[in-house]
Amino acid sequence: MAKIKSGILGGVSGTLGPITGGIWKGIPYLRAKSNKKKKMKPATLAQIESRQKLRFMNNFLVPFHPYLTIGFMHDAEQRTEISAAFSKNYHIAVGGAYPDYIVNYDKFQISIGDLPMITDVTISRAAPDLLEFTWNDNNSSPKARCNDQLMLVLYSEELHKAFGITGGVDRVAKSYVYKLPPEAVGKQLHVYLSVTSSDRKCIANSAYFGVLLTI
Repeated sequence: MAKIKSGILGGVSGTLGPITGGIWKGIPYLRAKSNKKKKMKPATLAQIESRQKLRFMNNFLVPFHPYLTIGFMHDAEQRTEISAAFSKNYHIAVGGAYPDYIVNYDKFQISIGDLPMITDVTISRAAPDLLEFTWNDNNSSPKARCNDQLMLVLYSEELHKAFGITGGVDRVAKSYVYKLPPEAVGKQLHVYLSVTSSDRKCIANSAYFGVLLTI
C-alpha cells in the first residue's frame, strides 16, 4: 500500500498500482513497477515430447473440422466437438515417436455413435474424377431409418486436405457417385464413411476403407 506523506501534492511512498514511489536523498520519485518474472526452468524432454505430440494432432485435425463437428456432436458434453475428437484420436490414432509422429489411419475416427453402419461397401472408379460407392442397406435395427444420410471423407496426406459430403445421400440409395475436385485427382486418398440420421440425433462409428489411388 502506498502513502502520501505530505497531502495530495506530496511524494508517494510504496506501491500504487503499476507505479512505485519513494524518496532518494530527500527527493521524491516515481517509477514503473518492476515486471521481472521468475526465471523459467528449461522444459524437460518429456514436456517437449508431449507438446510436440499435442501440436501434431491439432494440426492434423484441421482439415477434418467440418466432419468432426458432426461426427462427435454426441460425444461433446461440456466440451467442443473438436475437443472430443482430439481426445479420442490422440489416444488411439497417434503413432511413432518424438519427433517423428505418424497417424494410424486405420484407427482414426471421424464419428462416434451407435447408429447401424452400412455394410458390404465397394469402391470403384467410374472415371478419373468419379468414384462410385455401393453398399447394402443395413436398416434392420430400430434406430436405423431409410433416410439416414451418408457421410464421406476423403483425405489427401500430400495436400493435407479433406474432401467429401455430410449428407444428401440416403442409406437406401445403396450407391453414390462422388466427383473429385480437380486438385484431388491423381492423389492418394484415405477413405472414411459414416452414417448419420437426417436430424443429426444419431450417428454411426466411422469405418476406414484404406487408401485409394486416383490415377
